[in-house]
Amino acid sequence: MADQVTELQQAFGATTQTPATSSGQSAATETPLGSTPGNFFGKEAAPLRAQGAANEKIGEAIKEEGENQVSRSVLGQEAAEKTGETAKANVSELQTLNDLHQAAINKELERAKPLIDAVDKYKFHEYWSDAGTGRAVLAAVASGLLGFGTGQYHNVAKELADADHARQVSEFNAMLERARMAGAGVDRLMQIQEHGLNTMTLMQAAKYKAIAAEYDRLGAQATTVEAQTAAKMGRAQFEKAAATEMQKYYQGLRTRAAKNTSQSIHQPQGKRPGD
Repeated sequence: MADQVTELQQAFGATTQTPATSSGQSAATETPLGSTPGNFFGKEAAPLRAQGAANEKIGEAIKEEGENQVSRSVLGQEAAEKTGETAKANVSELQTLNDLHQAAINKELERAKPLIDAVDKYKFHEYWSDAGTGRAVLAAVASGLLGFGTGQYHNVAKELADADHARQVSEFNAMLERARMAGAGVDRLMQIQEHGLNTMTLMQAAKYKAIAAEYDRLGAQATTVEAQTAAKMGRAQFEKAAATEMQKYYQGLRTRAAKNTSQSIHQPQGKRPGD
């Protein structure tokens, strides 16, 4: 039992007593607390305590970073949801605008169809501002087929048609100017001018088609290869010119539709433009 007490005292650095000396006195030997290898609460344990504190701080930092990551994840998800909602709203708005625009284009095409059909039924002399112009165009077409400078007379026919178109546009604009001087509303005049000029573009296309049809008609009656070839060349030239003018005409309809769409958006109630 005494031996066990001594071991415990040594393990915890307690003061131990040595056996008595020859003089009969005992010598007390001090063993400071913490100086023995078995003491875990002295200087030897200081590095362990420091490391434990550091580990605790690291643990707190890791926990804080984890919480921050969770917070960022939540915020990121909310931002993504808002971005998705905004994108859906934008797509929906664009689709609505596209639907309105397409509806306006369809309305313009419906309005234009009777006019296009009527123009296609015109007789040759009805396309020109006067009968003399029509006769001159026919003469140019016929001269080209007879071999009197085929390319030259193709150009003459086109120049006559273009000059007639320019004269009609000039007369139309002069009429609008007289109406403006008489006090007509500017906005209304602009609408009339836009519609009128676009209609004249349709008429110019119709003139070219009529000339192409004349080349085709006369070419079918031609008895020489040269005349038949000239007729095919003339028809191709004026069919191409007619197609170009028709593209301009339809672009004018689309422009008008776009304006009506814009006005419809800004005037959502009541009677809308073009109705």
